Amino acid sequence: MILTKGLILSLWFTLSSPQSYEDTLKIQGIEVLPVIRVTAPLYNWSYRIPAEKEAVIRALESSGLNIVRRGPRFASDISVDGFRGRNISVVIDGERHFNACPNRMDVPIVRINPVDINRVYMVVSSAYLASGLGGALVVNRISPVPGFRYDALLKLAALSSEEADVAFSINMKRHRISIRYSQAKPYLDALGRSYEELYGYTAEARLAYKNIEGSLSGKIQKIQYGLTIDHYQDVLFPYLMMDERRNIGFSAFLQYRKHRIYTNLYNHFMDNRLRESSQTMTMETRSSSMVLGITDRKNYDVFIRRWKADNLMQMDMSNMEMKQTMIDVFQGRVTFSRGFSLSNEISAEVRVGLERVSLESPDRVEVLQLVTQPVPLSRLFPVVSSNLKYSLRLVDLYVELGTDAVSPELLYRTLKRPSMNNLQKPYFVGNAGLRAPKKVSMRSLLRVHTNVLPEFFVTYVQGYIEPTGLQVGDIPIQTFTNVNALMTGFHLLVNVGILNLGANYTLGRNLTDNKPLSEIPPLHVTLELSRKIGKAKPYLVLNYEDAQVRVNPDLGETPTPSWYTVDVGLNVNFVMFTLDISVENLTNQEYYRHLSYLRDPFSSGRKVYDPGRKLNIWARFRSI
Repeated sequence: MILTKGLILSLWFTLSSPQSYEDTLKIQGIEVLPVIRVTAPLYNWSYRIPAEKEAVIRALESSGLNIVRRGPRFASDISVDGFRGRNISVVIDGERHFNACPNRMDVPIVRINPVDINRVYMVVSSAYLASGLGGALVVNRISPVPGFRYDALLKLAALSSEEADVAFSINMKRHRISIRYSQAKPYLDALGRSYEELYGYTAEARLAYKNIEGSLSGKIQKIQYGLTIDHYQDVLFPYLMMDERRNIGFSAFLQYRKHRIYTNLYNHFMDNRLRESSQTMTMETRSSSMVLGITDRKNYDVFIRRWKADNLMQMDMSNMEMKQTMIDVFQGRVTFSRGFSLSNEISAEVRVGLERVSLESPDRVEVLQLVTQPVPLSRLFPVVSSNLKYSLRLVDLYVELGTDAVSPELLYRTLKRPSMNNLQKPYFVGNAGLRAPKKVSMRSLLRVHTNVLPEFFVTYVQGYIEPTGLQVGDIPIQTFTNVNALMTGFHLLVNVGILNLGANYTLGRNLTDNKPLSEIPPLHVTLELSRKIGKAKPYLVLNYEDAQVRVNPDLGETPTPSWYTVDVGLNVNFVMFTLDISVENLTNQEYYRHLSYLRDPFSSGRKVYDPGRKLNIWARFRSI
């Protein structure tokens, strides 16, 4: 559950100098998995997080971020201060990683093997070199060291979820190799209901998902190299209309001094053959994403990407077969970033660049014309952000201006759907005319006490992208539009004695239509009580999420009730051995999260319930 200690700061990216960011990436001890919400100033803030497959999501959730649970926890997406996953880039050692699946089943967070992680940063500034408009999830891997080290872990789960996770890494003479295998059967909710009962799966869906991944890295004088391979099989996504049947990923890099050239390639296959819906119509999508890039992680970042997805729908009773390309785009981006220190109190970060997105299958223009006329075959977007910090005695003030490119799938994704029972199913069509969103944000971080960190923010976005519906003749269409949006809220972190508390709240408003902004999470609070007694540390964790009644019914949103869970555990830590036994959702509450159902055009329209009571046993052996 919640294990090794790390640092959690507040919510902003370093604005002092590029070198200060590099310095904060260094930490001793391979068991540490912190999530750093702000990198300046450095506050001591800690949650205990294990190096299991779900570790990154657990860490992000404990840090006050909102989780979109769509199936297994490790494949969850995130939401930060009103910005969704597509607005938040994932950067692993400076490398840009993207999803191949049009539905974001393979969210880039999945690409991170926790046994390889040194630190995780949640950067909320769009002025960071590789950020999206909503920021970036920045991961720093463990670097090989001269000596000999090993690390092995085992995690088992029972009751509502049957899971097994085993990993091993060894370091020798500046070369490091790691391997992980994990599997789990679909979990039961608090009422003991299976995926078959809740989401319309067949008996075949009782099979466990499987994941195997491995990495090799090393350093020879001023040259570094790395290679990672991963494979996922039968990962179920009741949130969506299909499931991930197979996903294969490959990434590699070669670095000289600070300059790194890298590539990553992901092949994804999903279908609905594990669901009862396949008896009426089978659906499948094959997609791939390939990236080639070069970066120094501080001053420049360049990448190109080719992304393609092909869909097939078949109905045996009517001998209908529909093949089509959903996505076929080229994406290229060049950005530069620089930090400035103007005085002891004032510092700034500036990022400038360009991104080009082009349609590589002109035959899709006919469908795109249902929403946009004429259809531009390529778009060029400026990527410009600036971020100013003003430090006073008890408060840090931040002002940010920024604009970023529109995600390719929002521009050029298309999917025609057949009519069934004389009812035309909606087409999914991108809006090639979307404007680039522009962001103005102000934040204040109060430094009333080292261990009490309240933060307040207000963000205005001109051209925020929302889903919308159209009717073109007899064809209903689900697409996207620009609106003006206002998001405001707070974060609170408290660490006093045996108590750790994290709380966050975002209020979102669609100013164009004078309605609540869609997909905004309610108030979330995490409270942890723990006390060290010799080598042992018992802990209790309370998670609470308020009801969300501010919804947009025009987009299929409905109010969701409040929920809470109680977790208890015992952590025993020796020099080379750690054991943790915990029970999640001790009182067996039935609940689902506001962000974990409906809304996305490819969703199933079903509420995704979280697991019932769950027993975790986690053990780790490592060298000193």
